Amino acid sequence: MVERTRIGFLTGALATLVLPGLWGCTGPYYYEAPPPYGYPPYYYDYYYYPHVDVYFHIYSGDYWYRDGPYWHRVHRLPPHIHLDPRYRVIIRIPDEPPYRHYDEHRRKYPLPPKPRPEPRVPPQTRPQPGMPPPQIPPSREREERAARDRDREERERNFRKYEEYGKKRWVPPQ
Repeated sequence: MVERTRIGFLTGALATLVLPGLWGCTGPYYYEAPPPYGYPPYYYDYYYYPHVDVYFHIYSGDYWYRDGPYWHRVHRLPPHIHLDPRYRVIIRIPDEPPYRHYDEHRRKYPLPPKPRPEPRVPPQTRPQPGMPPPQIPPSREREERAARDRDREERERNFRKYEEYGKKRWVPPQ
């Protein structure tokens, strides 16, 4: 009985100390002192992708994308829209939906420059039918033959070592 009373007392004391501190954890995403301009104190954070006209709400995971003159809110983008994180911009908007400020964002964040095409490399020349294959210079041919001979000798030496090792009787260490 004494143990229950002690547990109840500790639980009550803990609740009295902790719960008032948790009261401040509720509320909107951001709350700051209202600026003197009259803007509301709440903001919505979005990633804006100017190259595909897509907004992504950071906290809810919803996308806003444009399809012709209409805007759609979805949780998963259609497969034809590909986002490139290199071009995203973080935007804080005082009201929803984000496309109300689309013209302003379009002016402020222009499209990224198109990448330059890579220089064309001329195709490798292939021998035409009926033409002899290209000849290897004699000095190079000698080097290649010497390298092949060295490799063959090393393989034979290794093979002999392994044969000798297999013939030896194993003696446990003492």
